[in-house]
Amino acid sequence: MQGKVLKEKAEDKEVDWKEKVVKQVTSVGKTLKTHADRVSHKLRRWWRSKQNTNSKTQPASMKAEL
Repeated sequence: MQGKVLKEKAEDKEVDWKEKVVKQVTSVGKTLKTHADRVSHKLRRWWRSKQNTNSKTQPASMKAEL
């Protein structure tokens, strides 16, 4: 009788362990995706500001050369 109870507890722990691993993997995936979105958004804003400053300065420098 005790062996059966211990076996059932072991199966429950195994299932819980698998669920914990799956939950951890999904939460890590969500965290990484959020981080990647933030970094790409910052990079996109930086690149846009970089392009805007370059486009504004080019015509002025061209006029000075003429």
